[in-house]
Amino acid sequence: MSRRRERRSSACRTQSPFPDRSAQVVIADLSLHYFAWADTLKIAADIRRILRPGGVLICRLNSVKDVEYGAGQGLELEPNYYELDGKRKRFFDRDQLERLFKGWKASVMEEQSMNRYDKPKAVWVATAHS
Repeated sequence: MSRRRERRSSACRTQSPFPDRSAQVVIADLSLHYFAWADTLKIAADIRRILRPGGVLICRLNSVKDVEYGAGQGLELEPNYYELDGKRKRFFDRDQLERLFKGWKASVMEEQSMNRYDKPKAVWVATAHS
């Protein structure tokens, strides 16, 4: 039995090109933080649409503790969503993660520290099942 792996990226502001229930796993690595809250919810719903029953989303998201990479800096457009030097970025707290994954079966949701470009970066690591 051969397994088919497909890797695509898509513009996240529109529905993804993937058919319903076509993916077992979706990985979103530091990519869900560029959008207004309403768009972020739509993206999560689209990911859920393409996941097979029991499929899993594995993601890392900016933490509100990520001060080295802009948390709390610039013009706050929405809670924890900032614009600085023409760039927009969201930083998540636990409450926002719980609202983002409402209706999912979240098996992991923990804050971690990692090194990125020689600086500490605070992130949330989350695993959520459809």
